[in-house]
Amino acid sequence: MNLKDYTIEKTFNLFPTCVIEFDLSLHPDISLLKEIIEETKHLCNQHGLLSNSISSFGTFSILHDPRLNNLKDSIQLCLFDYASIAGLEKVYLTNSWYNIMSAGSSVESHRHYGSTVSGAFYPSFEFGSSNLFFNSPIAPCKMNDLPADGADNNIFSSLTTEINIKEGHLYLFPSWLEHGVRANETSKRIVISFNSDREKH
Repeated sequence: MNLKDYTIEKTFNLFPTCVIEFDLSLHPDISLLKEIIEETKHLCNQHGLLSNSISSFGTFSILHDPRLNNLKDSIQLCLFDYASIAGLEKVYLTNSWYNIMSAGSSVESHRHYGSTVSGAFYPSFEFGSSNLFFNSPIAPCKMNDLPADGADNNIFSSLTTEINIKEGHLYLFPSWLEHGVRANETSKRIVISFNSDREKH
C-alpha cells in the first residue's frame, strides 16, 4: 500500500466545551471587595472539599452585599455573554462565596450540582499560585484508549488540563465540568466562586 496515495482532508474537533476568560482587572470595586473579605473572614469555616483553607460557603453570599452591586452587575453581564456564546438560555447569578487558600491548600475535583454556569473570579492571585484544572467529561468513555509511548497529550488525548489564572480575571464554565486546584504554594490565593441558573417563572 502506498501511504502517499491519500490526503488528510479535515480533522473535526466535535463537541467542544465552552470556557471563557473575562478581564475585570480594572474594575473599580476590586479594592472594596478585598476590604469586605478582610472584614468578614472571621465568619468563614472549613469546607469539605478544601484542605488548609477557609471558605464563606454556606455562610453568606459575598456578591449579594449591596456595596458590591456594580461588581455583581458586571459579572451578570459576563454571564449573559457566556450564555449567548454557548447557545444557552440566559442565566442569572445565584449563590456566591469566597475561598482563601494558603500554602499547601488544595481543592478536590468536583462539579456544581443544581447550577448551569459556574464562575471563578480572582481578586488576589499571588505569582506562583496554583492554577485551576479541569478533568475531561468524556474520560469515562475512553476506557480502551492508550496514549502512544512518548507522545505528548493533545486536545484529543488529554484527560485533564489547566488554565493559567490571572489576577483580576473571571473564568466561566459549565457547572457539570469537573474542576479543582492542586496543592497551592503561595501564602494567599483568593477566589470568588458562584453559581447561576435560568430564571424561574
